Amino acid sequence: METSFIPERTFPGDSPLQDTIKIFNRIMKYHSPISFFVFHPPNISDPVELSNFNKMINIIQNLPNTLHVQIWLNGYLEYHKTKINLNNSINYQPNYSLVPQFLKERRMDDKRIVQFRDFGLGNISVDSFVFGISRGGNLNWLERAFFVDKIRNIVDQFPKFNVTVFDYDSTIYDLILGVKTEMLKAVFVTLTCMALICFFVIPKLRCTIIATFSVLSISYTLLGTLGWCGQDIDPVTMINLLMAIGLSVDFSAHICYHFDILQEKQKEIQTESPIKNIKIFEQKEIEKRIEQILEIVGRPMLEAVISTIICIFPLFFISIEIIASFARTVLFLG
Repeated sequence: METSFIPERTFPGDSPLQDTIKIFNRIMKYHSPISFFVFHPPNISDPVELSNFNKMINIIQNLPNTLHVQIWLNGYLEYHKTKINLNNSINYQPNYSLVPQFLKERRMDDKRIVQFRDFGLGNISVDSFVFGISRGGNLNWLERAFFVDKIRNIVDQFPKFNVTVFDYDSTIYDLILGVKTEMLKAVFVTLTCMALICFFVIPKLRCTIIATFSVLSISYTLLGTLGWCGQDIDPVTMINLLMAIGLSVDFSAHICYHFDILQEKQKEIQTESPIKNIKIFEQKEIEKRIEQILEIVGRPMLEAVISTIICIFPLFFISIEIIASFARTVLFLG
């Protein structure tokens, strides 16, 4: 099972939003903007610092799916060098003194691309600025998420500039990248809570271990079955798995509870009986205990499963993948 997010599964098959998603995917193939906020701009008078900043830009620009990098600083450096007529000077040292003039002539002074302070006499301090890239390619949501994560790792290698990466779909990307880890955490916490509750109700370690292992086995099998049906690991699958743990604990907990109760009763009978410690009778008593458990909880559990399946059966006729996934989960669990 792959980690993924497919928005088409969120809406009915005949919804106009399906056409919107197709248009959106076509646009993303040719242009998907990503913004970078630089909160510690480089000191362009320092060749080493400027070189490090350009190195970061070049690494981002050379990524396979980067179409174009749009940054005002390159244009400004050329503008500054031209304005002071030092094209051939080896002593040229750039600075931010012409930033207001540059932005005004390029009609960017009202776009808030560059945040600066003017202390007068050409003393300009640039506090922050923004630049962007255009990402392209026929990428799915998982590949886009990995692309953004790769860019984050790149800018983290240059902490001096304190760069923040912004993408409109970053929340979804974070969800995709973290869903496996979060699902494992959620399953662990849920199983732990179930085990503690079982141990509180049935204060026998063996029964608690059996019940917990049964729940884990059912959940693992359910996850594999959903994978065979084409389900990916996404937030919907995580919710379905947690729901399965909550539902499957009923079966194992009830059986373990009644097994423990009948075992205690059997011990009382054996204490009063003159016949003790005979293995053949122990095996028969275990079989008899299982039969009694099935008589006690078998019919109610079967009725619960059948009634649940009947209730969720109409959901299979709704053409929304999320709802169908929920219905499949309940059906397989039953």
